[in-house]
Amino acid sequence: MKTLLISNDDKVIDFFSSFLAERGYDLIIYRWLMKAMDNLEEIKAQIVIINADEYPRHWKTMASFLQSGLGGNEVSLYLYSPLAFSADEAEKSKLLGVKKIFTKLNEAELIDDFASLKKTKLSFPQNNNEASDSIILTDPDDNSFSYGSVEDQKGNTYICSVKDSQRYSLGQILKYVSFYHDGNFTNCSAQIVYIDKEKKSLSLEIKDLYEAC
Repeated sequence: MKTLLISNDDKVIDFFSSFLAERGYDLIIYRWLMKAMDNLEEIKAQIVIINADEYPRHWKTMASFLQSGLGGNEVSLYLYSPLAFSADEAEKSKLLGVKKIFTKLNEAELIDDFASLKKTKLSFPQNNNEASDSIILTDPDDNSFSYGSVEDQKGNTYICSVKDSQRYSLGQILKYVSFYHDGNFTNCSAQIVYIDKEKKSLSLEIKDLYEAC
């Protein structure tokens, strides 16, 4: 999952570089917020983290850009700010789409929001009784998400009910697909091998599994 970190603080950069790499996130680092805004459409990050103390005014401009859809749909914005926000500022940040404000650089504060994308053992449900889990597809065109559920499984192909299945096309390669099963995420790439427009379902053939090295 592509994550954009905006900070000029080496301590902040080192922490997030290590923390996110361990969890399988693709991290892009910009030390200057204005330069990041200039390249927002090209970056197309799914998550943005800003050191708000370094950019006390400009983070709001970035938040407005993200709310407008510039840079992709459904981008999650987080702020890092050791200096406590006032109640008024915290409320304004919510209106600007900020998902959460982190005040400390420690895993305990972040772990609930940045679940690991890596697994040492990757497995899919192996029978129809188990194949009733959630699935998240990342549209390769704009990095937005589609949500659905697994309805059936035939070998390495999964038949998934997806509400907005019409946005996808036969033969399309999806680089990021996440299955939620038994309390864990399994991440992979997949190819759409069949589309049932009437049932709004996609048949996904699993390609590459993403796992810890």
